[in-house]
Amino acid sequence: MIGRFLVTGVVVMLWTAAVLANNLGEVGRTWPIAETDALAEIEARARQVDWNKIIDKKKVETFQGPPDSDNLQL
Repeated sequence: MIGRFLVTGVVVMLWTAAVLANNLGEVGRTWPIAETDALAEIEARARQVDWNKIIDKKKVETFQGPPDSDNLQL
């Protein structure tokens, strides 16, 4: 009995939302977006970086973890 009321309530809410959904149109003035795409800007800046100067490959290859990792207990 409660299940029927619940299903009926959900159906009524969804139907009401569908019936009342209207396109209000353009309310005010709009302008085109002037900003560049954030991801494209990040990718462009990353391409300009000389990553070989930043990353020391010897440190990366010989990294053994934090110096106090032997003291960690599980």
